[in-house]
Amino acid sequence: MKMNNEIHDAKSDDDSRSDTFNHLAHHDFDQDNKLFSDVTPQNQTVICSSNISDIGMNSPVCGAVEAIDKNNIIGWCIDSEVAPNPVALNVQFFGVRIGKGFAKEPRLDVQGAAGFPCMPGFNISFSSCVVSDKDHDLLASRVAADPDAPAAITVSLSGKAVRLPMIFEDRLQLTNIALFDLLKDKSKALEENVAVKRAPANPMVERQELIKHYTSSLTAPAAETAESEDVRLIAFYLPQYHPTPENDAWWGPGFTEWTNVSKAMPLFPGHEQPRLPADLGFYDLRLAEVREKQAELARDYGVYGFCYYYYWFSGRRILERPLNDMLESGTPDFPFCVCWANESWSRRWDGSEKELLISQEHRFEIDATLIDDLIPLFMDPRYIRVGGRPLLIIYRVSLLSEPARLFDHWREVCIQRGIEPPHICMAETFGLHGPQQFGCDSAVEFPPHKSISPLVNDTIDGLPEDYTGNIYDYRLVVQNDLHHGRPGYKRFRTVMPSWDNTARRGKAGNVFLNATPELYEIWLQSVVEETRKSRAPGERYVFVNAWNEWAEGAHLEPSRRHGRAYLEATRRALSDTSDWRQVLAKTELKGEVARDDLPTLLAQLRSRFEAYEQSTSYLADRLSSTQIMWGQSVPTRVKPVDFIERPKVPSARMSVERLGAFQANAFATHRRDEWLLIKGWSASKDFYLAQNTLTYLTLTSMSQPDEVWYVPVYYRTEREDVMHHLGLSAGEGLWSGFDISVNVKSVPAGRYRIGVEFPNGHYILCGYAPVELALE
Repeated sequence: MKMNNEIHDAKSDDDSRSDTFNHLAHHDFDQDNKLFSDVTPQNQTVICSSNISDIGMNSPVCGAVEAIDKNNIIGWCIDSEVAPNPVALNVQFFGVRIGKGFAKEPRLDVQGAAGFPCMPGFNISFSSCVVSDKDHDLLASRVAADPDAPAAITVSLSGKAVRLPMIFEDRLQLTNIALFDLLKDKSKALEENVAVKRAPANPMVERQELIKHYTSSLTAPAAETAESEDVRLIAFYLPQYHPTPENDAWWGPGFTEWTNVSKAMPLFPGHEQPRLPADLGFYDLRLAEVREKQAELARDYGVYGFCYYYYWFSGRRILERPLNDMLESGTPDFPFCVCWANESWSRRWDGSEKELLISQEHRFEIDATLIDDLIPLFMDPRYIRVGGRPLLIIYRVSLLSEPARLFDHWREVCIQRGIEPPHICMAETFGLHGPQQFGCDSAVEFPPHKSISPLVNDTIDGLPEDYTGNIYDYRLVVQNDLHHGRPGYKRFRTVMPSWDNTARRGKAGNVFLNATPELYEIWLQSVVEETRKSRAPGERYVFVNAWNEWAEGAHLEPSRRHGRAYLEATRRALSDTSDWRQVLAKTELKGEVARDDLPTLLAQLRSRFEAYEQSTSYLADRLSSTQIMWGQSVPTRVKPVDFIERPKVPSARMSVERLGAFQANAFATHRRDEWLLIKGWSASKDFYLAQNTLTYLTLTSMSQPDEVWYVPVYYRTEREDVMHHLGLSAGEGLWSGFDISVNVKSVPAGRYRIGVEFPNGHYILCGYAPVELALE
């Protein structure tokens, strides 16, 4: 992009910008917020970054002015210190404040890249700006000195000496004198009609966002509630995503968990394989930025901490680097604990039970020394504690020779060294229960161990004859768990999002069919609700298996098929903001309403319906406004933030079925002063589509291929016909449709090629329809 030299230089000097920001951004301002009522020297403000990845690093502010026309100033701004509240902005002309506005509109591209709740878009009309009497003469002299130059407009944050960079390519067409004349006399419009403010989003999408907002405000725990009193979710974490000498020797050079994940194949119709990562890609845990991104993603969706598998074999550790690097660096600042995976390693995940890779020898005198390795972890301030004691999970306590004696020894060593003894928790694996008999303080569930579901192998069409694994029904697992009883000992509840370890074990693997984000949400919400009722403050932990067990099909991390759906479900379940349909679906799945559950059920339904009532009232007021055109998409030359510097992959399929009032053919003509209706579909294999998947149709000039207009698609429609015709799963094809109205008045006359683009992790999926559009 082309920018003026002043802005380009300021943006490129990150260190200088960061230092200046710390000095200027928090100056004292008067209570009336009149910083810019007089001339503000430009050298007393700092220009923020327009790169969203800089948020929280060089400064808390990020944004840009993307377009200025004869009526409006358009752009976006995020201030992480006030998000998700609106950001107040000032408009200056030669450094004099002439107006104000707020960044409070949806911008799907920016919101998706930000990764946290915000409404960053702004569209400030010059019709709301004015020159005060006291500033008139000063501005008149400035304008007279250079009347035909591009208007000297800047946009700054109110209360902070921070300016937004101008990142649009074209020079301003609005001159100093033209703007000054407009500000002097509002009736002297630069065009016949002042542009009507476009709706920030499709009304259905905005309604969904409003309902989430109101539901959250009605059901979220009170702010004064101590953090330790709420339920905390801990996700089991596999560190096998980097090469090690042991795996190189056993499986071949460069082996990681991704080796098995990427070569998995479906074994029968409807089998969800391969499971491929989306946002984080095929990452390497030796990279600090990967671990930081994982923690950031987990925190954003309500995950409290990670439980790292700890591989210790008679003093020898394996896969230790991610945990060691995290301890030594102090980052990410994210709670953690460990689970000692104390069983031998064999080649069993590819079907062989005979060849041991590394043996786990359990003798008291050997295992007693493990505590020396664990104490430095326990002393880390990030380490997760139960009742003030560091939490230690043992995967297979029954393999230990003298577990009660061993645990007493560990506790005594910790006390002698002046630290709290560990809270020892046994995993309920391989039929184990009753932690007291092993000298443990508690137990933790570990599904799919002890999950209840009949085998459904006989119901699967196309199952290979040599398939020796077991297939279960995830829906029945959740249904049976809703009726589980409470044991007579302390047990932490655990859920799993799904399970399928055929990536490791091939035709000997086990699969839980019918796993969906919706069923997972029901299960987790039920477990969270029970934990709030049954566990004391400081002991309200819930676990999920797992954060990143990709080869076992158990992961919260975003996938190409489901996107962030499981993370979204996690956040709703933890905050008790599930949709009313989910509340009823849980009741229907359980098949009954117990007397003790009735007050909670009624409170949940009441809050959901009150949210709908409030959102309906708000939208009714909005719809009555004559300044808003609902349902329209407005093309823009500004490339979406999420698309910048990402390579394009032409793997999307697309079809345009209707242009205007006619069925689309290879060539269509349309008048620019009329609305253009575009109906069709777009999809891509292994890419999960939802109603609000960030999507843009593109209009590419046939004469100037660099000229591309982006048309936002705010709301996708169901297309079962496309899903079946292309052989796609429901996640890939159900929401493949689009049906939008486009205001093409701003698009120059000419011939255009229609395409589609949507982000998928580190690249952009794109495709083109065999249709040429001529705008006249």
